[in-house]
Amino acid sequence: MSLAILEITALLGFLILAAKGPSTKKKLKYRRPDKAKISAQYVVNKDGEIEEY
Repeated sequence: MSLAILEITALLGFLILAAKGPSTKKKLKYRRPDKAKISAQYVVNKDGEIEEY
């Protein structure tokens, strides 16, 4: 009897954790001034190929 209660409790715990979803990302507490702007030198064209920008 206690084994059945333990199995039901484990199943409900798993379902609750699965329904909760992924945790959100934490925001950075600091920013590096030298990394403030990011620019790419390459782009993907309409054919799906990488070309220089």
